[in-house]
Amino acid sequence: MFNTTAELATRMRTAGGAGLQEIVINWPNDDQWIARSSERRIYQRQLGRGKSTVDVEPGSSDLGIYNQVRVNGSPDLTPGEATMLFNTVAACECIGVELNATSAVVTLRVMGGQEVKHMLKIPSADQVLKAQKEASRSTILPHGLWATKTHMNVWLTLWKDCQGASVYYDGPIPAIHREQAIREVIQALEQEMAGGVDETPI
Repeated sequence: MFNTTAELATRMRTAGGAGLQEIVINWPNDDQWIARSSERRIYQRQLGRGKSTVDVEPGSSDLGIYNQVRVNGSPDLTPGEATMLFNTVAACECIGVELNATSAVVTLRVMGGQEVKHMLKIPSADQVLKAQKEASRSTILPHGLWATKTHMNVWLTLWKDCQGASVYYDGPIPAIHREQAIREVIQALEQEMAGGVDETPI
């Protein structure tokens, strides 16, 4: 069981301490994960000839969230240290997606290497297209630069609408895991469709 009710402890080097410092926090709640996501910006610059660069700007919310969830005695962090901490906490890798007739099972490897499974109904094409449209907004900036902002709450709503569930958690399922699970289902559906295209129909 992945316990999200217990305090989370890790160690990292900080600017204000000598060597590794123990960091203890409570798990961020949905509002805090959503705030973190809404602050992030993805910048893509077109370089020409099909080449581009992508940069992720984390925003300024990480330090504020750390100060909300830190447990007494945890050291002060810089904005960059808070971002590194939450990047580690948010670690979530898809191990596999099993698509059945009307449902899907997503296996994720999360912080600490533990594996969890999410069970969901397969979303309809209309639900997928609506979520993809609403989940991100792009702005064209000068000099071939695109800025994209994502909205995590759209994916969380779709996870709920697809009756997402998991018995692998002791406590609330982190928003960052629910978002990853539903997005992996959609990616698997797209790959399934692409793999089934017959370029030479009779």
